[in-house]
Amino acid sequence: MNVDKYPSLKGLKQKEKQLRLELQRIDDRKQKSSTNKIMIEKLKTIQEEILLAEQIIINNIWSIIAKYASSIHTSLNILAKVDTVFARALYALERGGVIPSIGNEGCIHIDDFIHPVLSSPWNHHHHHSHDSDKNHVSSMVVPIQLLLPRHNTTTTTVQQRGLAITGLNGIV
Repeated sequence: MNVDKYPSLKGLKQKEKQLRLELQRIDDRKQKSSTNKIMIEKLKTIQEEILLAEQIIINNIWSIIAKYASSIHTSLNILAKVDTVFARALYALERGGVIPSIGNEGCIHIDDFIHPVLSSPWNHHHHHSHDSDKNHVSSMVVPIQLLLPRHNTTTTTVQQRGLAITGLNGIV
């Protein structure tokens, strides 16, 4: 704990240091006296005061944290979402992913779409280099042209958009 931020704790720590030095000097001289016992008791008292002061400081810090717990929780959730976005982006870059184009009309179009699981070299039992796995996968998986129009043509009452891609149908 940085005692410079807490003057009362700093004062107690300085007293503790002085008492320790005095006790060391007495011990070095091989002097045993009632003064020595008194100083040891003072040292114990100061150490107890230090523990109490530190506990008060810790409690104050926790009360400040508790006051902002909701904001901290919200910030951590946002950070987790941002981290997830960056992790997905890195994964996409490593896998050779592409950014889908979204036209002005709101339709989504992806050329040569291959599901990441299908293009994963870990998905194959071959022990080739990464590049040869890519070539091997590309000869096994047929990419598709993915087009999500702006409006769902199967329903006229509710605007719905979505696509579920499931299974490993492309693996031979």
